[in-house]
Amino acid sequence: DDVISGVTLNLLNADDATNITLTVDRNIDAVINNINGFVTAYNAVSAYMKEQQTYNKDEETTGGILFGDGTLSSVKLDITSILTQQVWGVASDLSALGLAGIEVDTEGQLGIDSAILRGYLETRFSDIKLLFSVNGTPDTGLLSYVLSSQDTKPGEYEVNITQAATR
Repeated sequence: DDVISGVTLNLLNADDATNITLTVDRNIDAVINNINGFVTAYNAVSAYMKEQQTYNKDEETTGGILFGDGTLSSVKLDITSILTQQVWGVASDLSALGLAGIEVDTEGQLGIDSAILRGYLETRFSDIKLLFSVNGTPDTGLLSYVLSSQDTKPGEYEVNITQAATR
């Protein structure tokens, strides 16, 4: 399971005289389904937040117990900001979801232009992947990116190694 990253091979029989060709392709439809799932989940949360902030003048009722809650407004603004801001480390012509065919409409709902998204998944898969994942790219082969936390700020960091690794 460590020969090809992301692929597990189950070898059942050894035969030196047999050549096997293995082709590994991306499942673009599965990726689009996952992105559609993300959009559907986001739209449900967005609709819930919008409903909470409604007021019916005729019945003098609010949309929910979070009506007028400043925290809810702040969370909604933060989420929308995250969806519309540029992602650090991605090519500038594809550094935001809107450039990849995933846009926020005037109602605060996400929509997908499937043709644009599919085109980029077929031609620039790595760039689209970077829009949905945390990443780091060292400028030398001597280091590798392992992880970050929610507190990690985007940008470039200088690494000063003061002792040799022990493992």
